[in-house]
Amino acid sequence: MTICEKAHAKINLYLAVGQKRADGFHDICTYMRRVSLADDLTCTFLPAEETHVCVATEGAAVALPADEHNLAAQGAMAVLKAAGVTAQVTIRLVKRIPSAAGLGGGSSDAAAAMRAANRYLQGRYTDAQLQALAADIGSDVPFFITGQPAVCRGRGEILTPLAPAFEGWCVLVPGAEPSATGPAYAALDRARLTSGMETPPLPDFTRYLPRDIHNDFEAPVSALCPSVPRHLAMLRRAGAQTVAMSGSGSAVFGLFSTEKHAVQAATQLVGQGIYGAQVTRLL
Repeated sequence: MTICEKAHAKINLYLAVGQKRADGFHDICTYMRRVSLADDLTCTFLPAEETHVCVATEGAAVALPADEHNLAAQGAMAVLKAAGVTAQVTIRLVKRIPSAAGLGGGSSDAAAAMRAANRYLQGRYTDAQLQALAADIGSDVPFFITGQPAVCRGRGEILTPLAPAFEGWCVLVPGAEPSATGPAYAALDRARLTSGMETPPLPDFTRYLPRDIHNDFEAPVSALCPSVPRHLAMLRRAGAQTVAMSGSGSAVFGLFSTEKHAVQAATQLVGQGIYGAQVTRLL
């Protein structure tokens, strides 16, 4: 059986980070929305005595694992293992979401593979059950099971779904430097010790507006990735309603009320040498 799934990117419209917990993780509060930019997964399942997953990737700027170290492979294996089913799984992954950018590409691929495996099992698991399995793979993976706008707390696994607060378009700009999650958290912890930076009060997410956008990582990651403040400034000059970094970076985005204005801004940025700028829609 061959099953196709889309794996959409996300942006963080709000991201506040708490202190480090005893288990080494940080509590977060983030408001995430999917965007139309997406990877494509084609998953083929064949009955087998043992489960084996192979991932063939196209379009990735960096080499990705082809075995169980790939998040998409982990997603498929988690669902099959929970069901006690074995299969030979081949995943063809067409990458469009930049890696190490804060856009959730790997986590979204994992969730898409989980949905595909569940379809192979004829929908054995509910979304809530898949989200519980997804929490063991990565903090963002539960969100991507449905992709519904949500406020995510804890490590990201505690979801409060919301109706979309506003519609619009955004221009995504990948960072010139990759931003790994671990160093980003370390930089944030150092910044709090040295500068006393504070997070603004939580907004009312049911009435969320673009002016409420905030990301605790933006300032400390900007010191590690010089392209972040540069790209944010360019998006402002291109007419974005508001701008921010997504996740732990280094991709940034600007919000626009119409596709026309977003296209004009992206064209302006490409003319200034930012060839990765692309228009995408909030979902």
